[in-house]
Amino acid sequence: MNRRGFVVAASAALFCRARPAWSGEGRVATVVGTTAVVCKLARAVLPAGVQLVQILPTGFDPERFTPRPGDLPLMASGDLLLRAGAGFDDWAMTLARRVQRADLAASSIDLSKNVPLLEVKGRAVEASDGHAHGAANPHWWLDPVNAKSAVASIAAAILATDPTREGELSSRLDSFNAALDGALLRWSAALAPYANRPVLAYHNSFPYLARRFRLDIAATVEAREGVSPGPARLAEIASIARTRNVRLLLVEQADPGELTPALTRAASLIPVPLPSNGETEGDSYVAMMDALVTRLADAFAKSDEILRQGGDALP
Repeated sequence: MNRRGFVVAASAALFCRARPAWSGEGRVATVVGTTAVVCKLARAVLPAGVQLVQILPTGFDPERFTPRPGDLPLMASGDLLLRAGAGFDDWAMTLARRVQRADLAASSIDLSKNVPLLEVKGRAVEASDGHAHGAANPHWWLDPVNAKSAVASIAAAILATDPTREGELSSRLDSFNAALDGALLRWSAALAPYANRPVLAYHNSFPYLARRFRLDIAATVEAREGVSPGPARLAEIASIARTRNVRLLLVEQADPGELTPALTRAASLIPVPLPSNGETEGDSYVAMMDALVTRLADAFAKSDEILRQGGDALP
């Protein structure tokens, strides 16, 4: 993106949200990111000297997270709050208000605002029984194209506080987009042989991934988000797996599902734990998706090899 295009995009993004309370009061010194994925996206464009604080420890399930006392000073230290949005990390707003930072909550950047969301109507789930996906499916970052919009929103928010950073932000944004474009070609090629293959998903985390790489999610084990399936549901899923010759069960690495072992045995499935919430080494979003796509492609290849040898999916 050239500099003029960046300024136009930044201005448009900023006019779509409330102007940050700290705009015009100096540079952003500390950015608070709610999750590992949000922080990986932020690192792509954060200027030199800006500190990044991550609230949710890597490896925790973001949708089951309850803030701890130690998170209060982390939130209080922030000049800018970045959220995944779409109901995924609403706890951050409550945490900001608890430390008397209503300004931080009001000016927070919801990274879902400028991406095309799926399942926009959502489904309600009682708090005692599970967790809801809110207004839409919140796992938008698993479509790499959405990551471009999110990183542009981050850059725009920082630019609003310090226009002198325009050149640095534009350069970093261009570098990220170029790296992502190259990686997307690589990921698409790796998964192209498995287009339209049916898979199962334990949690409803993978619609964006499936849409981008043309996977066919035959069924989701959890009929309601966060609610463990009963025996009848497990029997139904096993039947779908046999009828459609499904071999892979996609699970979140942070929350693989308590009934995954029983289901994989019953339906001869290969469980594929994917680092969908940033559970990878390093600070890069591209590296996270590299690991995810490699793990998924390897699982498809393993399944095909088992079938060629005349065996069930499980070794």
